[in-house]
Amino acid sequence: MNADRYEKDLNALVSKGWVLYNSIQHACFPQEFAREVKSSLGDKAKEFIQALPSFKDEYQPWYSEA
Repeated sequence: MNADRYEKDLNALVSKGWVLYNSIQHACFPQEFAREVKSSLGDKAKEFIQALPSFKDEYQPWYSEA
């Protein structure tokens, strides 16, 4: 139904928003961000950081959809 579709779309936008939040944190404060991620994720920190999208490229499409 429509409500289910909207809920699914909203959840996807919120998830993508958190990814973009991490991406801009990394772009603005790379050393501090890397230190915090390493503290939280340990050996998986490098993979996490490498998987972040480019904030510059991804923000506008996300914002337009939101």
